[in-house]
Amino acid sequence: MRGVFVDLQPGRKVAWLWEAQAPGPGTPRLVSFFILPSGRSSEVSIQHCGFEPGPGAEPLFKGFKAGWTDALSRLKRHVEGMAP
Repeated sequence: MRGVFVDLQPGRKVAWLWEAQAPGPGTPRLVSFFILPSGRSSEVSIQHCGFEPGPGAEPLFKGFKAGWTDALSRLKRHVEGMAP
């Protein structure tokens, strides 16, 4: 996939726009990761904007929600495996 970063705030936020038609038609293009430090840990959340209403919106949304949930779980396991 290809895109361009539109907002970089080190340690706080990363946002990008996917190229048109990537990863697929109808896919919302703006994705933002927010990082909220809290002591020795951080909370990470994702905002994926631009889902358009229509007959295919709900399955598309559910598919991305499952994908992002899996990605965050993998990231958590990876980061926790690196902790001393």
